[in-house]
Amino acid sequence: MSREEIVIVDDEQSVRDTLTSILDGEGYSCRTFESAKTALKHMEEVAPIAVFLDIRMPDMDGLEFLHEMRKSHSAIPVIVMTGYSDHEVFRSTLQYKIADFLPKPFEARVVRDALERVLGRDESFSDRFLETVTHRLREARIALGLKQSEVASRCGMSTSQVSQIELRQSSPSVTTLLKLCKALNLTITELVKGF
Repeated sequence: MSREEIVIVDDEQSVRDTLTSILDGEGYSCRTFESAKTALKHMEEVAPIAVFLDIRMPDMDGLEFLHEMRKSHSAIPVIVMTGYSDHEVFRSTLQYKIADFLPKPFEARVVRDALERVLGRDESFSDRFLETVTHRLREARIALGLKQSEVASRCGMSTSQVSQIELRQSSPSVTTLLKLCKALNLTITELVKGF
């Protein structure tokens, strides 16, 4: 019986090797690609069970890859990997319904957990994401000794909006998340680390 295939797209050989070592040890077959274009070509023939994708690559970046891949493979879960805490990159990946976000550098446990969540999750990514993010935002606010009203003022929001977000009664937009991160001196990487 053939093992289930996972595609890894990253221009860094060390990242491809590390992921292959971790995932191979878990019983998966890995196909690695330095080039996003070559990975897309491969996926015309084989549909993997998941894709680990770097965002910043030379020939075709991860966003272009996602755009092209989603035309023919809308259901394949994609775990985005990046070493950057660029808010614009984070915002852009969300429109392609990524399954998870993996900040670099990462540990083997974090990779295994991310794949496990993606392939066998019992709650949606958005629910888990919202729970994690709102918890971290609240922790950051408390650590800074700020009241909800002070955070609201810094973000140009009402106190009730901040309260609803912290209590998960309201789903914040990406723009709102970015404002909250800025007000709380958080980077996107810190917000989603280990998620």
